[in-house]
This record gives sequence, structure tokens and C-alpha cells, in this order.
Amino acid sequence: MPFVVLGLVFLMALFCVIPLIATAIGGGRKARSVEDRPDVSPCPSEAARFLPGGEGMLKIRLQTDKHVVTVCETADGRLFYDGQGKGKPVTDEYHLQIPARRTEGGYTASRGAYTYEIKPGRLVVTRGKEVLLDSSTSPA
Repeated sequence: MPFVVLGLVFLMALFCVIPLIATAIGGGRKARSVEDRPDVSPCPSEAARFLPGGEGMLKIRLQTDKHVVTVCETADGRLFYDGQGKGKPVTDEYHLQIPARRTEGGYTASRGAYTYEIKPGRLVVTRGKEVLLDSSTSPA
């Protein structure tokens, strides 16, 4: 009889407790690709090619008269800001991709003293407290 009880306890741990622990610590979570999510748009290829894994989900894409800015989310939940000069080659001079974070009104990305604020209808770039660009945007 004690062996039966021990066997039942072992089976319960194997099939109930261990999967719950694995899920709680993230071991049961599978990263989802864009193909697994038909309800979202994929990150445009000109921005996605610079993302870790080469793909992501589009969060926002806006343009000014001189720039195209895109925020994409990777399958593991990381956000990236991608800024490109309109009609310019994708070089260090005309392209930037950096980690971003969600804010109350949109997204923010920072690199050194520069901050890029992306909100629906607005792109603001600052260096310290100096506003370098405050431009209205339209969907790209």
C-alpha cells in the first residue's frame, strides 16, 4: 500500500506540479513568430532585417517629410525603434535601430544623449534638453 501512495504522489508531481513550475518560470512559454499571429502586421522588411531573428510585429510606422520611423516588437517581447532617412541609403549616417520602450502616449528610444519620442501624429528628437526635431507625422 505505501508503494501505491508513493506512486500516486510521484505521478501527481510529474504531471501536475512540474509543468506548473516550468510555466511559472517561463520554461513552458514558446516565442511566437508573426506567422503564428494572423491578427498583427509583420514588421516591414526594411526594418525587420535589422531585428534579432529578422522578423517582428509592427507596433507603429510613421513618416515625416524627411524620415520614416518604425517600432517593431520581436517574438520575445522586445521593442525596437528603427529610424531611416527617406530616400537615403541604409547606412550608419541615415539609419538607426535601437531598443525602445512603451510609454503612456507612444514609444521612446534613447541612445547616448539623444531621445526619440514616437507618438501618433508626432516625432520629437532631443539631445539633452535641446529639441532637435518636433515634427508632425502621418502613417507610412
